[in-house]
Amino acid sequence: MFTLSKYNIAITTLAFSVWFFLFPYIVWGKTYLYIIVLIMSIITTYFYIHNKYFKIDTLLFIFLITILVFTFNLLNNASIVWSIVVSFMFLLVLLFTKDDIKNIFYKFKFIFAISLIPSMIIWILHIIGVDINIFSIGTLEAPNPLKTEAGQFYILFPGTSILNYMLDSPIIRLQGMYNEPGVVGTIAGLILVSEKMNLKNRSNIIIFIAGIMSLSLAFFITMLLYAFFTLKKNIYQVISFLLFLFVIYNFLPTTIQSQIKARTIERIELDKNFKMKGYNRENKYSNNWENWINSDTESFLFGIDYVSDGSSSWKNILIKSGYIGFFLIIIIYMLLLFINLKKINYDQFIFLFLFFLLFIQRPSIISPVYLLIFIYAAENLKPVNKTLLIPKLIIGNKNE
Repeated sequence: MFTLSKYNIAITTLAFSVWFFLFPYIVWGKTYLYIIVLIMSIITTYFYIHNKYFKIDTLLFIFLITILVFTFNLLNNASIVWSIVVSFMFLLVLLFTKDDIKNIFYKFKFIFAISLIPSMIIWILHIIGVDINIFSIGTLEAPNPLKTEAGQFYILFPGTSILNYMLDSPIIRLQGMYNEPGVVGTIAGLILVSEKMNLKNRSNIIIFIAGIMSLSLAFFITMLLYAFFTLKKNIYQVISFLLFLFVIYNFLPTTIQSQIKARTIERIELDKNFKMKGYNRENKYSNNWENWINSDTESFLFGIDYVSDGSSSWKNILIKSGYIGFFLIIIIYMLLLFINLKKINYDQFIFLFLFFLLFIQRPSIISPVYLLIFIYAAENLKPVNKTLLIPKLIIGNKNE
């Protein structure tokens, strides 16, 4: 039950502020909203923590990470205002204790789950043949230039949006209030892995179903790899679930089956160059990568003048911020590991592996969203009596 206290107000405000960094369509082009939620978070956090004691070394780590995040954003072609907003959000999250982080995460997860429900309803109505156009409340231009050039725009519904071309398909990809289904799939996958696939929780059930409905390659790869890593422990659950999916799939009309196959299995297939056919994170018509590869030493270190092409690849980090920006990401997360983990057990290793694997296609991990999930997972996936996959991953003293 929610009680009105400084603590609840602070963590709820921060959870809502972090959710904003998933960029729901209600904030597109409205940077001032981020400034407002940041100020609200600063005020509510101050009133909660102003009497608390912090160790000097902890504060130094927090301020160091804040400065590194600010520097990275500047190198990554962000404005000074945006760099301040993101770095201060990191600062605020890091000021809370690990127990506080759990409660912030639970509220964030609840907000995320609730935000998916309208899209799930529209998804079901569409698949059973209802003309969902009658529920449309307008259109919205795509913030991604790749989509705009392709003649794509968003059709808005109460609490959700759909890319216009999807309406011609017998099955749509669920994307909620966000700019693409991959956002839902990526965040859903990370949340579920950080929760050890706990499907007894109602929010997790909603997020899991929404992840499937998104037909996100990131989601399915995350789930398959997690199932593989935990097969020995969860073999009966994995087999039961795969059989369930197989039965459901075979009851679907062939038109829907072909769409599901095209958006999942066929995207994982390799072409003659051993690249996944469904890898669409780069703009093949862009010269940004070649321009960076052929640039001088300074550009190699700090990046080049980036021409926005709508792509979302790890290469963008090198193009926009060079090797310095790339290493800043490594340093930031190494510091976070040092702060939050003394030893890395098998469950935590799985999460870290999947977390950084997703970096390949969604490199914007210098975000309050990924920070919150990362710290929560480090705490929630506590060490158990298991043999470490890589013994050298142990951080700390043997007798701790």
